[in-house]
Amino acid sequence: MSDLLGALPDKKFFTMGEVCRFCQIKSYTLRYWEKRVGFPRPSRRPSGHRRYERKDLISLLRLKDLIIDQKVTLVGARKTFLKESKNGKKTQPLGSNIFATPDHSFFKTLEEIRQELRATIKELSS
Repeated sequence: MSDLLGALPDKKFFTMGEVCRFCQIKSYTLRYWEKRVGFPRPSRRPSGHRRYERKDLISLLRLKDLIIDQKVTLVGARKTFLKESKNGKKTQPLGSNIFATPDHSFFKTLEEIRQELRATIKELSS
């Protein structure tokens, strides 16, 4: 699994399509697992689109291994995840915190983008 994660682009968030291609599952399967198993719980963009983090990909790969390769039921997979989290194993995060506060670098990046957009608009309007 670590070999697969090394092939990921170095970015913080991934779209549903990127996650589905990487994990080799259909989008409806991913939505079903989110609903039935309860995780991963991706954060949402203001438009409502899902944003998955790298830890969500680890969760999905582990879930896929349990359900497809080991033939564990959804209930069994959920119990396994909960048991692993209770024992303190870091191999399986249980989704992302939707209400996490962005760090300073996030706001700095947004300000740089804003300045670039203003410069582009000024250049185009002249």
